[in-house]
Parts: sequence; C-alpha cells; structure tokens
Amino acid sequence: VGHGTWQDSFWHPAADEPLETTAFALHTNLMVTAFGGSIDGTDVMWDVTNLSRPQRLSQFEGGQPVALSPDGRTVATTTYGGQAAIWNVADPRRPVKLTTLSDGDGGKVWALAFSPDSQVLAAAHYDRISLWDMARPARPRLLGTLDAPVTAPGGDGNTPISEQDLAFAPGGTILASVTGTDQVTLWNVADPARAERLAAVDGRGDFIQAFTFSPRGNLLGAVTYHSAVLVYSLADPARPVRAAAVGGLLTRAFFPSGKPDRKSTRLNSSHITI
Repeated sequence: VGHGTWQDSFWHPAADEPLETTAFALHTNLMVTAFGGSIDGTDVMWDVTNLSRPQRLSQFEGGQPVALSPDGRTVATTTYGGQAAIWNVADPRRPVKLTTLSDGDGGKVWALAFSPDSQVLAAAHYDRISLWDMARPARPRLLGTLDAPVTAPGGDGNTPISEQDLAFAPGGTILASVTGTDQVTLWNVADPARAERLAAVDGRGDFIQAFTFSPRGNLLGAVTYHSAVLVYSLADPARPVRAAAVGGLLTRAFFPSGKPDRKSTRLNSSHITI
C-alpha cells in the first residue's frame, strides 16, 4: 500500500528511461511504446496512420511489460509494485486507469498478452500464468491459472532471459510460453477455464529468447540466446515437428562482413516475425 500511494503521488513521465518494447493494435492504427519499468516507467500512445510521421497522443504510468488489445481499446501494463494494471484507451488521448489485477499471490508480472478477440488476457509470472476474462475490462475475472515455472539457463534461479515470452496463436485457441530452461510450452486455451498443456518444443540445449506464430498459426518460429533460428510445424499442435534449424542467422544479418564483435553476437532482441 505504501509503494502504491507513493507512486500515485510522485510518478512523473520518464525523461531518460530506455525504450523497452512496442505493441500494435491489430485492427487499428494505434501503437503503444513502453519506456523503463521502474518508478518513472511510462507508456506512450501513438497514432501511426502516417508511418513516416507517428503522432504522439498521450502518455501514462506503466512500463515493461505492456500489451495492447487487438481492438485498440485496452492496455495492460505494469505498476510500480510489479502487478498488471488495466487502462482504457478507447480515447487514446485520454487513457483512464481501470483496475489492478491480483490473483492472490502478488508476484511480479513479467509478460502480458491479449487473445486475438481481446476477450482474454494472459499474465505470466515466474511460476504461473493467469488467464483473465476481459469482457468487462473494469472488472476482469480470473478464469484459471497454469503451472508454468520459468528458470534461468543455469538452473539456479527463476529469472527469465526475455520479457516477451508469451503469445496467443492467431486462432486464439493456443497459448505459447517459455517454461523450463530451454522450452516453449503450448497450451490449449480454447476453454480458458479448463486450459491444459498440449506439448513442448525445445531450444536444442539453448534458451529460447523469443518466438512468434506465423499468420496462419501453423508454424512457430523461435530464436535462441545464441542466435539459432528454429521453425516448428504445428500441423498437429500436440505433436510439434521441427521443420528447420539455422545457426548463426542473426549474427550474419547483423554483421554482413562476417567479422562480428564477439561480445555482441548474442541476441538481445525480444521480438521476431514470421
């Protein structure tokens, strides 16, 4: 309570926090950017109708992680205490804070994702994923919780490498999350209240840093910490099949001369696209 009161009283827009991530609304010309994640963490709404001249619409308390619902009406972001906060951005020039999510544990949220129809929000913590009914964003309802622990590559802690390891497939019935030292787990969330584990894909002994679904949802692309690109066929989501594996692809893309700085060859990006 003390932290929340202090934050509400003294928060101000970040002046020099780094850009952490961006999120787009699928069916609108809106984008949200997140700067920092500490007391001065800030989210900024943009109109990107003209891509050469994005228009800044508003800024509000938030930070990384952040998710923008596909219908462009709701932003899920973080609070100073690490909980998920829900904002109404139906009028993107005047965001209104609706509520703060709590599943009873109070643990820090490290990833957020909306379903394609904007009706479900997945909030990932270090050891679980909470699924929320967002039909009424001002009063989200907890649908269920998935047991999904995330451990560091060394196996000595519960700290994920990337903060973007959570995504719904385009059809909305499958959710992917990082679980374990080098795995992505696929969950059947067709009925979020009765979600269940489908399968897991591994990172060939390397920690999966980022992943994404193809537009049709039949492929899952993943990038490992040491820049290997892996592609899995999801023709049968319960039995993913590795269709391709390319090592060093990102290193070659970043350093066409073939002479990379050895200290900079590891992947730092947290987003890829198929």
